[in-house]
Amino acid sequence: MRWISLLAASAVALTSASAMAQTKIDFFFPVPVDGKLAKELQRLTKVYNESQKDVAVTPVYAGNYDDAKLKAQAAAAAGKPFIFLSAGVGNAQFTESLKMASEAGIDYCGVLCGRATWKEGIPVYAKQGLKALEDWLLREGVKNINAVNDAIQSATPWYSKMGVAARP
Repeated sequence: MRWISLLAASAVALTSASAMAQTKIDFFFPVPVDGKLAKELQRLTKVYNESQKDVAVTPVYAGNYDDAKLKAQAAAAAGKPFIFLSAGVGNAQFTESLKMASEAGIDYCGVLCGRATWKEGIPVYAKQGLKALEDWLLREGVKNINAVNDAIQSATPWYSKMGVAARP
């Protein structure tokens, strides 16, 4: 199913020894290690890790999307929290995938879905300019975010799944 491939690109495996210990997150990503995007991901991870001490994120290259899917499925089967990535599909397809995951009882922890919420506004910007895009975002972009929020009601926060206290 399409939603399984969405989960593959964004599987996140979390481990924590206790509520007081540093939470460790392995972020699986299917982007070539020597590519520009992977280097930026490494840089952003370093900046994040240096900004706080509660959570340590380790980006893990998971191979291509099929390899990442297998690793994500293994992490989910082992009870590790994961999120769904929109992977560039439109908002309607993404929210439908989330609804199917919910109906199937998939225990996921959230979403990462930038393009699903705003990509349909790009042609508006190209044809009509910045003001038209801003208007589109206020109208359609907000609808898209609300649709995602409605669709993720069955998501479980990663920290509760791991037995870690919520941080303020």
